[in-house]
Amino acid sequence: MNRRGTFQQVLAKLLAIRTQRTLLVILLAGLLVAGLLPFNFLPHNQVAWLTGTRGVRFEGYGEVVGGSPFGSSDRSGPNEPRPETTVELWATSWDSSVYVKDIVSIYVTRDQEPFAVEQWGPRLLVGGWFRDREGNRRFQRIGINGVFAKGVPRFVTVTSGPDGTNIFLEGVLQDSSPGLVLEPKNFYGSILLGQTATGRQEWHGDVLGVALYKKELTPEEVAKDYADWQRGDLQELHARTSAAAVYTLNEGRGSIVRNLVNQADSLTIPDRLRAVEPLVLATPSRQDLANASDVTLNIVGFIPFGGLLVIYARSSDVGSNLKAIITAVLAGFLVSLVIELLQVFLPTRDSSMLDLINNTVGSGIGAGIGAAMWPRLKRIRASAI
Repeated sequence: MNRRGTFQQVLAKLLAIRTQRTLLVILLAGLLVAGLLPFNFLPHNQVAWLTGTRGVRFEGYGEVVGGSPFGSSDRSGPNEPRPETTVELWATSWDSSVYVKDIVSIYVTRDQEPFAVEQWGPRLLVGGWFRDREGNRRFQRIGINGVFAKGVPRFVTVTSGPDGTNIFLEGVLQDSSPGLVLEPKNFYGSILLGQTATGRQEWHGDVLGVALYKKELTPEEVAKDYADWQRGDLQELHARTSAAAVYTLNEGRGSIVRNLVNQADSLTIPDRLRAVEPLVLATPSRQDLANASDVTLNIVGFIPFGGLLVIYARSSDVGSNLKAIITAVLAGFLVSLVIELLQVFLPTRDSSMLDLINNTVGSGIGAGIGAAMWPRLKRIRASAI
């Protein structure tokens, strides 16, 4: 028997209904594994207390969360609060990533970009809603270079008042933004340390202390506060009448981080990582659309599934080519939808509308190829019977 005859016999065996069914199960299992690995739907919160000193260490996907010490919502109109705020953060970064990472942030709503003190490589960023001298309000970031180095503790103070916003490092002024004032609405939400609201961030570092004040500290007060933190003078920190929250992180164990100002506003270290605002089928960004390799992989990965499903449907005499194609595209869409919805619970995966679209397109391409091949495959199958 020549090679052509042998190939056709092998192909005919592959076209057997039972074989196709087995291959479909294998393909489906492969898609689920590729989309859901490592199947960690109840991820451990990677936060631990430091030993022998104050603070907590974030070892990857970790979070410390709590309610707003500033209240549940801001006020507008004649009783709008005076725009004065001070944020103090004492932290050490062990993270060498070039991506922006939130160290402390305040999540308000899905529709509002959160206030955050962030690390971007060695650079410190402060992002939030600002008001300029003309009264215009916009979200933007300001920052300073050369702040973070691996394993080096840094004490950052951000003060904001009617004249502008200042950034201090170890009690010394580093940068001023005159006329740019942080809006009070930045601070009426949930506090997060080491994580974003979507629960997708992997940051490595230590948070040694955090404080928020409802007033703009003077440069002298900033320097004194830094000295008090260094000495561990809790009485002085507690005495700040304008403080909304002071978290010294000196508990050393347990799941509670106490607020020295108001015990009811303590933070929690949950046992499991749970996003404050899970991201479901995220709208694709320009960067996502430009990622040709990811787009291609998501399309190509579903082509065999769509093609084989059409061939299986036609082999089983389930309607016309059009019906088989529609069935394959719909099945590819549903399988992809299940994967994307399950990815909401996996911090290492992203639930993406773009992936759903690409997977469905791949199923459609595969279905078209399967329908085009079917007449020839049908003849080979018939000749083997």
